[in-house]
Amino acid sequence: YGFSAGALPVAVVAQRCPVLFRAAVMRSPFVDVLRGLIDDSALSLADRDEFGDVLQSKEAFRAVSSYCPYHNISHQAYPDLYISCLRDDFRAPASSAARYISRLRAVQAAHNHSAVRDTSLVLRVRDEGTHEPQGKDAAIEAAFEYSFIVKSLDLRLLF
Repeated sequence: YGFSAGALPVAVVAQRCPVLFRAAVMRSPFVDVLRGLIDDSALSLADRDEFGDVLQSKEAFRAVSSYCPYHNISHQAYPDLYISCLRDDFRAPASSAARYISRLRAVQAAHNHSAVRDTSLVLRVRDEGTHEPQGKDAAIEAAFEYSFIVKSLDLRLLF
């Protein structure tokens, strides 16, 4: 599980060591770090302090490129992924999560004939709320996440 920039390590591990997890959940994930840092918005300017200035430093560009989940998607088995985001979230744009899921699906479809297992790739876009769901919205989001995990892990609930 990861939220916002905290979803970055989840996505990196799903990319680099996919056998470690059967399923992963990411809320408002920062999965296209390279594109986010190239953007000239106020948010990306603050992020450059943390991740490096990829526009000014070749070293920072290479470093971020080496782990950016979106730019390192490859033909391999991935864990099941559930990604939720807010449609108008300026901190973690839904378009970034949609591009990430779309690219994963395209790679999976292009190699459907291979031994790579089918992966559940779920994108849930919320129309309203905040970057981090609160109150009733948080409970609803948690219900979606738990039902995804139960299905992905093929758990049998006893009640």
